Amino acid sequence: MKSETTLKTFEDALNLALDDRAELIEKLISSLDDIEDSANYEAEWAEEAEARRAAYLRGEMETFSVEDVMEEYYNRAKKK
Repeated sequence: MKSETTLKTFEDALNLALDDRAELIEKLISSLDDIEDSANYEAEWAEEAEARRAAYLRGEMETFSVEDVMEEYYNRAKKK
């Protein structure tokens, strides 16, 4: 994620009750409607994807295996 604040917000959201997380997701998706209407939507996403790829290639982005990610989410789900 781009910032520590975003990561912290994401981690906090994972601790919400299921109904609250679903409502948050719905509101976040709705907030993207304005972006989707933008004529530059595709170009903006392509630029973002390239910036993330470049950061990965420079070694500036932490990566995780899919197995580790799934194990982490499974463990969090078991705790709830």
